[in-house]
Amino acid sequence: MRSRNLVGWALYSPRRLLVVTGLVLALVLGAGGLSLAARPDHPEAAAAAPAPAAQKPTPSSTAGTIAPPDEAHDAWPEARRTTQQFLAKYVVPTGQDPRLVSPDLARLTTPTLWRGLRLADPTQLPHGRVVGLRPLGTGAYAAEAVAQLSGGHTLTLTLEIVAWSHGWRVADVRPAEGS
Repeated sequence: MRSRNLVGWALYSPRRLLVVTGLVLALVLGAGGLSLAARPDHPEAAAAAPAPAAQKPTPSSTAGTIAPPDEAHDAWPEARRTTQQFLAKYVVPTGQDPRLVSPDLARLTTPTLWRGLRLADPTQLPHGRVVGLRPLGTGAYAAEAVAQLSGGHTLTLTLEIVAWSHGWRVADVRPAEGS
């Protein structure tokens, strides 16, 4: 019976209804803000919490992860290996006429590049053999390389290689500017 009296009192006038609604809304938002700030993943809680002691990663804790830039090792050998495998399947040996793009490229490319390669006309793939491969730049998560091909004429390809969940993959291949 008391709750009906309380509701009746709140609904007695529009002014009372606005005041009661505003108070209830403020209480709900205030309680919600406190509960968000108490979550450890919330930015305000992270700023207020003391920083944990730095611990050195162990080999088992870093297995299968990519090192952050400040701990990155020289990524070019791994990126070069992927690039060489890609070029071995992508570049058509002189004198051969491919009927389709090699399905082996799927495991060496990003999904986006693979979709594009599947649509490509295999007769338009570069012909020749790789005579040079050099890095243009290497970071912790990406590398760019230039491959020189020789065949009937010299062709230079620019490749972008990115770190993937398991190893490296070619993300882009295009003729180098001026080639």
